[in-house]
Amino acid sequence: ELELAEMPEATRSALGGDIDEMGRMIDEYLDFARGDAGESPEPVDLDALLADIVSDYERSKRNVRYDDHETITLMIRPQAIRRALTNLIDNALRYGGNTAVLALEQSATFVRIKITDAGKGIAEVEHENVFKPFTRIEPSRNNETGGVGLGLSIARAIAQHHGGDVTLENQRDATGAIQGLEVTLRLPKAVQPSA
Repeated sequence: ELELAEMPEATRSALGGDIDEMGRMIDEYLDFARGDAGESPEPVDLDALLADIVSDYERSKRNVRYDDHETITLMIRPQAIRRALTNLIDNALRYGGNTAVLALEQSATFVRIKITDAGKGIAEVEHENVFKPFTRIEPSRNNETGGVGLGLSIARAIAQHHGGDVTLENQRDATGAIQGLEVTLRLPKAVQPSA
C-alpha cells in the first residue's frame, strides 16, 4: 500500500524506515521469545566456535579480534551460544568504538568469554537495567546507533539457560576514567542446559 500511495518521496522514505524498524523489532522479539528452545546440547570446542565467529566478522571487514586460543569443550547449545555472542559483539562494535576484543578464560568451575570494547562504558547504576527487554540507554531510533533493546536480554537468557550469566564491568585507566566496557559470558564447566 505504501508503494501505491501518492505522497512526497521524503514521507514515503520515512514510513518505509518505520516499517523496516517494526520488522526488526518483531524479529528480535521472536528471537527473545524462542530463546534456545528446540536445540539439543552437544559438546562444542569454544575456541573453534570463537574463531569461526571472528572469521565471519573479519570477512565483513569488522574489527573483531581473538588472540587467546585454548581448547575448552563444553556441553552447550551451539547456535544459542553463537546468538548470545554475536549479540554481545554487535553491541561492542555499535557502542564501543567499532572494535571488540575476545578472550577465553577458565577456572576450576567456570569458563568465561570476555568481550571488551573501547567505548564510553555504561554507568554502573544501569548495569542491571540494560538487561531488561526493550531497554536502551541510547534513545535515538537511528539504526546505526541502536537496536530495539533485546540483545543483552537474549544473551543473558541464553547464558542462564546454560547455568551461567552475563555481567558488565567498565574498564578504567589509572586515573579512573572509563576506557571501555568488558562484557563477560560465564558458563559453568558442568553445563546442563535447561529445557
